[in-house]
Amino acid sequence: MENNDVNHSQVATIIVNYNTGAMVCRALDSLAKERTYLVNLSVVVVDNQSPNDSFSQIKQHIEKQSYGAWAEIILAEKNGGYAYGNNLGFSYYKNKYKDKPSPIEYYWLLNPDTYLRPKACLNLVNFLSTTDGAICGSRLEDPDGTPQISTFNFPNTVSEILSGFSLGVLDKLFARYRVTRALTDTRETVDWVAGASLMIHQSVFKRVGLMDDKYFLYFEEVDYCLQVQRAGFKCWYVPESRIVHEVGAATGISDVRKRQPRRPTYWFDSRRRYFLKNHGFITLILADFGWTIGYIFWCLRKRLTSPKDLDNQPPKYLQDFVRNSIFNVARLKK
Repeated sequence: MENNDVNHSQVATIIVNYNTGAMVCRALDSLAKERTYLVNLSVVVVDNQSPNDSFSQIKQHIEKQSYGAWAEIILAEKNGGYAYGNNLGFSYYKNKYKDKPSPIEYYWLLNPDTYLRPKACLNLVNFLSTTDGAICGSRLEDPDGTPQISTFNFPNTVSEILSGFSLGVLDKLFARYRVTRALTDTRETVDWVAGASLMIHQSVFKRVGLMDDKYFLYFEEVDYCLQVQRAGFKCWYVPESRIVHEVGAATGISDVRKRQPRRPTYWFDSRRRYFLKNHGFITLILADFGWTIGYIFWCLRKRLTSPKDLDNQPPKYLQDFVRNSIFNVARLKK
């Protein structure tokens, strides 16, 4: 239920940009429309030293569309990654109100490759203002409305083994351990939600702090949701908040429905950091070993039954995984 108090809630949006200027401009246009429902919705775009003309393109768009009263773009000193950029956004808002109490109630992390369906932000605010939730995410979907998997379980040793084997019967038997969860149209508590649209109540930062910017890209929202829950908060999925997400537009490695490019080293670094930080070295050993054995088995099975499925895998996936795993002691010490 909407009310005047919710309509006037202070929402601070943070968009981290790297080479996606046109997409950010489109996201800003959709946020401008959302301000008809939330008058105190603001946004700061953090440009992570894009080598193209993104910074000037976004800045000019803000000026041309007269968004300056509620939107601003700032330039990071370096390309420090997703968590680094979001933390700069948090710091921007903190400094903005350093001489007085901050009126911001909710922080909203929004991907540059997204745009809003009507009331997407308002529905998140409505939810957090009327429940015990402290962090929540939206339903992500393709432009044609096809839903994307947006809710997940935390990665664990069993999930890594299942990921490697990719065997239907095992996935069914151990469904509760899989990272991906079944699509649903109802609100539910989950382990973590996709960081493409993640709203956080301001009270979370007092207990949990900022995101871990030692992650360059990937796993940072997984880690943050884990710290949030360890601090006693709940994470929710709110499907009435609908966001169009052109998944993988910035990196190309997120949409498993398409041909995958080669996995960058930072993906493996982030995965390793997540397991070491949160579960320890023994769990990382089991996760790496289990995935490797499972994936080798999958490759052999596919070679005999469905060779074309091998073409959809990232190039040199097994080679890169082993090179960045516990099997490479020199790499692990870095």
